[in-house]
Amino acid sequence: MTPQANSPAPVAGGGRGRRIAAGILLVVAAVLVFASINALWINRQLLDTDNWTEESSELLERDSIRTAVADFLTEEAYATLDVEGRLSAVLPPRAQPLAAPAAGALRNAFNRGVEDLLRQPKVQTIWEDANRTAHRDLLRILEEDDDDSAALKGRRGEVVLDLGIVLSAAAEALGVGQRIAAKLPPDTAEITILRSDQIEFAQDAFQAFKGLTILLLVLTLACFAAAIAVSPRRREALRGVGFTLIVAGVAGLIEREIAGDQVVGALSSTATVEPAIADVWEISTSHLIEAAEATVAYGLVIVLAAWLAGRTRAAVGARRTLHLGDPRIAYGGLGVLFLLVVAWGPTPATRQPLALLILAVLLMTGMEILRRKAAAEAPLAPIPRMRGSTSSSASRS
Repeated sequence: MTPQANSPAPVAGGGRGRRIAAGILLVVAAVLVFASINALWINRQLLDTDNWTEESSELLERDSIRTAVADFLTEEAYATLDVEGRLSAVLPPRAQPLAAPAAGALRNAFNRGVEDLLRQPKVQTIWEDANRTAHRDLLRILEEDDDDSAALKGRRGEVVLDLGIVLSAAAEALGVGQRIAAKLPPDTAEITILRSDQIEFAQDAFQAFKGLTILLLVLTLACFAAAIAVSPRRREALRGVGFTLIVAGVAGLIEREIAGDQVVGALSSTATVEPAIADVWEISTSHLIEAAEATVAYGLVIVLAAWLAGRTRAAVGARRTLHLGDPRIAYGGLGVLFLLVVAWGPTPATRQPLALLILAVLLMTGMEILRRKAAAEAPLAPIPRMRGSTSSSASRS
């Protein structure tokens, strides 16, 4: 039977309305997928302590970030210690005009020394620990832990990134000694992440966001399932699901580029800080790129599967060429591909046991559909017997 003979019969009168309904469901699903990409990004990027800490280390590997941090720590040290005033106090009257130039020279030397120290593993570990502590404090407050809320109130009701320990370590390493480190107040070189007047709003937003990612995923899958179920041509609807994922993923990548230009431009008060802000945006949106690219990849797989299940001459030829009607080849090949994907782990879903289990079930279901279709088109030839068995059977006859 030719592929053309298998073409579907014309759709009845109600088919047009069902196609429109399926299209509307796919449009809604596209919006939900786009929102899911952003929710996954926020969840992985901002609400995961390990990711936060790892990305803080990546930030410190950038020259622009090290320069900005060194400038901040130097500014904090000089604002706290009044180096010029201290030099003026110890210099004789005639030499006091040299206090300002000397303080400037020392400032430049201190700044370069701090920047060099930020490259050292020991100081980078201190930086990581400070970021991990700050993020854990943030999550505990957002989760409304009573004990931690009380402890936070004892620290002026703020969540801070405490870089004072980094500054103290730098002061000692640069030879200015423990005298300066001892003079640094406890709140020196602190970056406020969450102020006391922002806590209630942040807690409400966090509680509302907690279930958003799962809700968006459930709604998206429901729209996809409904679109396939209501469509008079389900294979075309499945292909539409794939294109929906591709479009939403590409939209996420475009969003990152457009929003990046806006964010960097808005936060760059001077041209000197623009490279640092650009690097922060690039690293802090890495999971947005990951989620968007994974969505595009899933869409491409679905489009390919929908094409492979089609009735076109090329699709039928591909099924026969791949011997998908043979369960040994079909499932053996699928198993090898699945193991390669697991070993590669290109997306977060391929690195999580539950997601891998769901993915395996979906792949096996799709392969079984393709296998049955291919087997119906070209029934398997009987498995040849061993030569010895054939000879013995002939002799018995």
